[in-house]
Amino acid sequence: MVRAAAIGAALLLCSCGSDDPDSTDPPVPDGQPREQIAETVNAMFDAWNRADGELACAYMTARGQRLAVRIASQLHELREEIEPSDCVSAVEESAAVTEETIGQSVVPSAVSIQGERASVASAFRGALAMTQVDGVWLVDVPTFID
Repeated sequence: MVRAAAIGAALLLCSCGSDDPDSTDPPVPDGQPREQIAETVNAMFDAWNRADGELACAYMTARGQRLAVRIASQLHELREEIEPSDCVSAVEESAAVTEETIGQSVVPSAVSIQGERASVASAFRGALAMTQVDGVWLVDVPTFID
């Protein structure tokens, strides 16, 4: 129910990646590329913090999904160890065992675009990597790294 409400709200704010209601394609933000990238990152972390693994992982490339499995078990905010088997379980399990917010909110001015790749600077340190796939910006490295 919460997932349906969240997706419905997102669809009101942006155009959809697919007309299929059962599709795992994330909503595609409108606006300039930097705005699209910032909205994508924020939507991924919002879904992650709500433990919506399907939606959070839909905002990632295949590489990003593989990395999420490794990254999730290493998050310092976790109260207990997790051993996820895939991206969806990594998001759901990590969100369930932390009281801290995973990720951070980003703004378009933090985005640097280089062709079909982009980086999003952290407010603290490091950057998150993005890749454009079929015209849609997706998270390629779902954490801020140096």
